[in-house]
Amino acid sequence: MKNIEKNLNCFFILALCSMILGAFIYQFIYKEAPCPLCLLQRLGMIAIICAGLLNLKFGIKPKFYALALIGALSGAAVSIRQILLHIAPNSTPFGSPMMGLSLYTWAFITFVVSIIGVSFLLFLYDPKKHQNSEKVIMNKLTKFTFAFAFIIVSSNLIYTLFHCGLGFCEG
Repeated sequence: MKNIEKNLNCFFILALCSMILGAFIYQFIYKEAPCPLCLLQRLGMIAIICAGLLNLKFGIKPKFYALALIGALSGAAVSIRQILLHIAPNSTPFGSPMMGLSLYTWAFITFVVSIIGVSFLLFLYDPKKHQNSEKVIMNKLTKFTFAFAFIIVSSNLIYTLFHCGLGFCEG
């Protein structure tokens, strides 16, 4: 069971990293810089990614799932805020749509799926099976997940620093 949970955490992290990578590719192809709310949504995804990495590094723990839920709920709140800003009649959406939906709508869907996914992983958690998990062994999938997440999160941080500097980021 521990391997299933570990692999699901890896898949979950890789999926979220792929979402951020997709947003990067999209912004560079269409030359659209992300707005401040978009950057906050990415931060919510990064919080979920970090919580998953903590599970992989230190063993599966409910407190790390709680951190992921906080990241998902805060990201969903920012996404809803942006959706509501553009839902009014005669308002134009921010950025070009992808498959008929704006990126912030896709982000909201991602956060809802993340909340459901983390809830499912919490359901799988069995404290009896994780009592003696002092030594965490990292297989190739886990190492790849750490490397990919590090590259994506670092790239996002570097881009944001160049785009916004240390001050307030204007869209």
